[in-house]
Amino acid sequence: MFWAALFVPAIPYLLVVLRLAATGRREGIVASLGCFFATLAAGTWHIMVSRSSTASIGFIFLPTIAAISGVIALGFGASRRRAGGAARVFGVLALIVAAVIPAVELIGVGETTQLNARRDSDQARLEQAFAAHKAELRAILTRVPERRADTLTALLRARRDDRAFALAVLDEYGVDSLLLDTLARSPDLGLALAAVRNRGARSFTLARVYRTATYRNYFLQALAAHINTPPEILREIHQLRPAPIGGLDYQFADNPATPSDVVADLVRSSADPDVLRRLARHPRLDCPLAQTLAERATEEVRRDPILQMRLSRCASGQPEPPHGRTNGGTPNQAN
Repeated sequence: MFWAALFVPAIPYLLVVLRLAATGRREGIVASLGCFFATLAAGTWHIMVSRSSTASIGFIFLPTIAAISGVIALGFGASRRRAGGAARVFGVLALIVAAVIPAVELIGVGETTQLNARRDSDQARLEQAFAAHKAELRAILTRVPERRADTLTALLRARRDDRAFALAVLDEYGVDSLLLDTLARSPDLGLALAAVRNRGARSFTLARVYRTATYRNYFLQALAAHINTPPEILREIHQLRPAPIGGLDYQFADNPATPSDVVADLVRSSADPDVLRRLARHPRLDCPLAQTLAERATEEVRRDPILQMRLSRCASGQPEPPHGRTNGGTPNQAN
């Protein structure tokens, strides 16, 4: 039904074509339909090869653009029914303009394909360098395990302009939190995200990123997953409507620092079996919530051994184990 609705703007064009065919004025109809379907095909191809998260929005406008191409090409057919030379010239120009529309889409396909190839090549080189730097770091840290934090921080300060090396270091635990705070301000979003994801990032850094980052949505999943994200920020992210990015519920379900009220809301509202399965392992899932989860979950989730164990403990009156460390070491701070 949705896909059919997208073609509503093209219906008037198709009705005109049918009327022309029915009244015997068939000149240019083949060229017009050719431009219409060529634009649809080339535009669809262009959208499909694009890796942009918003590329699919193009499907909303594509039938209208294809209809415009077809309507312009109808001018060619109209010119064939007139004897004047000027009309013929106008008709040829109209056909050329109509054909330019699918041609532009085809050019876009080529450019996007080349861009994807360059990005794949760059990513492959980065991954190769990243793996080599990780091996280098393991060898260094093996020699000085007692000086892990100082070593990582010194290496990162000295080679922070080497992007692949900096990413490899930021994947390790032990980097100085103030250096992480500095890198979280980097205009290089990849480096900034790696700094935010690092387990050593402090609450003040994560709060500042949420409040002031120009591209805040880029960091939301990392913030929702980080154990040091302040509970009030986690609540705000959970309450964002509509959700600005997908996958946040998975991050909340896996984060042991997720506040109890957010866990409760997810248990009562999520219909995703994978989210419910992850919530069954959450340290803030108390006995009433475990029972609610079991009632709402699919049969497969209800058979989950962790959920079965927790329900059994609840039924026998055994207390749940303590929640443990959350938000930088303050017990139960997220409650």
